[in-house]
Amino acid sequence: MMRAMLSDPRLHEDELFELIEVRPPYFAIEDICRLQDGTLVATVPVEQALGDEDAAISSAEAGRHLAILGSCAAALANPERTKHFYLAYEANFKWRNHQPTNPEHVGDGRLVGYCGRAQINGRIATATTWLETKQGERLCELEVAYKVLSSGAFEAIFSAHEKELRRQRRSSSLILAPDLQAAKDRRRNPYAAEPPLTDVEIEGDRLSASLGVVQAEQCMGHFPRFPALPVAILAYDLIRSATTLCRARRGYDRLRVRLDEASLRADNLPFAGMPLGVRAEFLGQEVVDQPDGPNALRELYRCEALSGAVPIGAINLSLFVAT
Repeated sequence: MMRAMLSDPRLHEDELFELIEVRPPYFAIEDICRLQDGTLVATVPVEQALGDEDAAISSAEAGRHLAILGSCAAALANPERTKHFYLAYEANFKWRNHQPTNPEHVGDGRLVGYCGRAQINGRIATATTWLETKQGERLCELEVAYKVLSSGAFEAIFSAHEKELRRQRRSSSLILAPDLQAAKDRRRNPYAAEPPLTDVEIEGDRLSASLGVVQAEQCMGHFPRFPALPVAILAYDLIRSATTLCRARRGYDRLRVRLDEASLRADNLPFAGMPLGVRAEFLGQEVVDQPDGPNALRELYRCEALSGAVPIGAINLSLFVAT
C-alpha cells in the first residue's frame, strides 16, 4: 500500500516544467506526490501495445514512465533551481512480477511509480525507481543514470537540430502550442503507436531492420524545440527486434515472452531527420533454477541502434518464452 503522505504532498506540473524539458504527451505520469520520507510517487498510465510481451505493461513503457519520474526527483534534488535536460544514458531494468496476483489490480490501466532515491553529483544524476500495482505488489525496478545539461549548454551543443526543426515547421503540422494539454488533446499520442520494423533481414542468429527516418511527430514532448526520439521508445524497438528474431529462430508466427532483465546504454540522441536502423543478435541460452517449479531456459540477446555508422544506443536483455 502507499506510504503515509504529507498533508499537501502534490507537486504541480507547472513547477516541474520549470526544471525539466520533457512535456506531454511523452510526459504522461500524473498525481505526482512527495511522501514524508522524500519518496516521489506518481500514477502511471498504460498506453503502449505490449508487442510480444506477456506483462501488465511493456518493459519499455515501464522504463519510460519510471525514467521521467526519476528525472523529476533529480531535478528537485538539483541545487540549481533552473531548467535542465536530464538525458538518460545508462539504465538497468529488472522484472519482479510480470502479472499481478489479481489481474483486477490493473483493471483500470493504471499503476503506481515510485522514486525512492535520486542523487545529483555535478553533471551526473542517478535515480532508483520501481513500479507497483495500486495494492502494493511490486512489478519491476529501474536504476537509471542521467547526464545533466543546463538549457544553455544543451542549446549550444545541439543548436543545429533546433534550426532543422525551424525549417521543418514551415511545412509540418507539428504543434508547439503553449497550452500543452490542448496540444495533447488535439493530436494522436505517438507513444501509443507501434511503428513497424521494415526491411527486416534475418540470417541465422542475427537480424537487421530499418526504423525509417525519425519524424518530429514521433518525438512530441521530447524535446519541444529539439525533437529527438526518446531512449525508452528506442528501447521498445530494440526489444521488438529481439522478439522478432526469437520468433524467427523458433519458426513461430506468434509467441509471448517475458523479459527478465535488461541493461541499456544510450550513446547519442536520435534527432528528427536522422535515419535509424537496428541490429539484434542471439547470444545463447542458460538454464535458470526456479524454486517453485521446473528449471527454465533463458535466452540472451544483444540489440543496437545506429544512424548510418553512428551508434545511438544498445541493450543487452534476457527473456523467457512464455508460449
